[in-house]
Amino acid sequence: MWGTVCSNNNWNNIETDIACFQLGYYSYGHSSIRGTTSGLFPIIYSYFNCQGNEATLLSCGSGLHSSIQYCTNNAIELNCEANCTSGDIRLVGGGYYYGRVEVCVEGIWGTVCRDSYWDNNEASVVCRQLGFSPYGSIAVTSSWNSEERGITLLTGLNCNGTEKSIFDCLVDANAPVCSSNWADANVVCPAHGISTYSNCTDGDIRLVGGSTEYEGRVEVCLNNAWGTVYSRYYDYYFAQTVCNALGFTSPGAMYMYIYNTKFGEGSGPILMYTYCYSSGNSLLDCTSQSQYIPGTSHEYDAGVRCETPCENGDIRLVGGSDPLVGRVELCVNKTWGTICDDYWDDNDASVVCRQVGFSGQGPIMKIYAYMINK
Repeated sequence: MWGTVCSNNNWNNIETDIACFQLGYYSYGHSSIRGTTSGLFPIIYSYFNCQGNEATLLSCGSGLHSSIQYCTNNAIELNCEANCTSGDIRLVGGGYYYGRVEVCVEGIWGTVCRDSYWDNNEASVVCRQLGFSPYGSIAVTSSWNSEERGITLLTGLNCNGTEKSIFDCLVDANAPVCSSNWADANVVCPAHGISTYSNCTDGDIRLVGGSTEYEGRVEVCLNNAWGTVYSRYYDYYFAQTVCNALGFTSPGAMYMYIYNTKFGEGSGPILMYTYCYSSGNSLLDCTSQSQYIPGTSHEYDAGVRCETPCENGDIRLVGGSDPLVGRVELCVNKTWGTICDDYWDDNDASVVCRQVGFSGQGPIMKIYAYMINK
């Protein structure tokens, strides 16, 4: 007769390993307690007392129950690890192209320590070994799985980025034991476009698909590949940072996000998901850049329009509801600034209106520091 095993706070990893070994898997796995949802289950055993050297559960000391009882909250559920071949590698907890890195050593799956050595060189090797392009591969601090970590099998891994397998990399024999503070190594492999080598530097930015050099789809360089930035939210500081990085530092940068972006969808990988909480000079400095959430579609590629440089004497109207209305700004030394309204009257307003392309005729009203050419 088949029956369940009910936990009485005596089931632990030793019993789990023996049960997995008895089922034909290698002796390593995870167990958890699950409540049943229907009927009465015969409870065959309520506890085992294994020492770790047994070949079967029946070889362990146990508590036997022959009567039918409820087991509604303490039924044991196993998650055994499948057998693997030394040198195998996989990503766990995320998707097919991102997740926690696990390696197989002597038939056992385990993790790689995210220590001080872990960077994009190691990520490149992992992604190449899994069949992805190494260019644009990213070592990230994100973690997509909260399950038990398992054992750490590799520490002090030091790749140069060109190896075909993570097991071809050098290992620092003097590396410290993996601290729990370092956690597990995670990667994101380029999967949403063609990722080819480019002689660019991490953090480089370019604008693509715009009608001028001051606007376009934002593309960033990471690990020798150009890719797009995934964004579904308005982010003024993101725009300012992009424009600053490109040297377009005049005030008034605008962030443009349009569904199915105005500047066309990118053809390379999606390399970054970011939100900037202040303006800077590099997207790599944005606070949430390291918490990578992989993008799933190029329809959310971010685009930016930067303020074009002005020439001395240029005039513009800013902040109004239409082109006829606005605060008057004047360009001096390639910088936009305002005009004090001392002595300001319709004569001055007429000149401004003519300079920006309107007739300058008819009544001109000043309303709360704006002017309207009627």
